[in-house]
Amino acid sequence: MDQLLVFEEHYWRQWVRADWIKAGDENTKFIYSKASQRHVKKEIDGLEDASGSWKTDDNGVGDIVEDFL
Repeated sequence: MDQLLVFEEHYWRQWVRADWIKAGDENTKFIYSKASQRHVKKEIDGLEDASGSWKTDDNGVGDIVEDFL
């Protein structure tokens, strides 16, 4: 099942990139929507500290990063 899901993800990723290449450098809604989706997907909402607490505020996330380093 996992292999099938990975295959499907690769298929759709290639399909999207093929359309993106066809569109070229045009400022199309398609390109902007894909860039926006990618930005939202890569955004980090918070981090979990060593005790298992989820921190979303800047100070809490900063403390977790400092403790990690």
